[in-house]
Amino acid sequence: MVEEKQITDMRNLYCRLLDQQFAVYTRFAKRYNLTANELFVLDIIWFTPKCFT
Repeated sequence: MVEEKQITDMRNLYCRLLDQQFAVYTRFAKRYNLTANELFVLDIIWFTPKCFT
């Protein structure tokens, strides 16, 4: 059984990685006058072209 501390550590690591990803998206999006959310949508569209053709 996974201990509660291990679960907490894994959750904290996940949150840090998610924050880092969002920070990278935000910085990149600003270069093109986009928000991070707009960039996320474009990323989804780009990598799932079958859904939009």
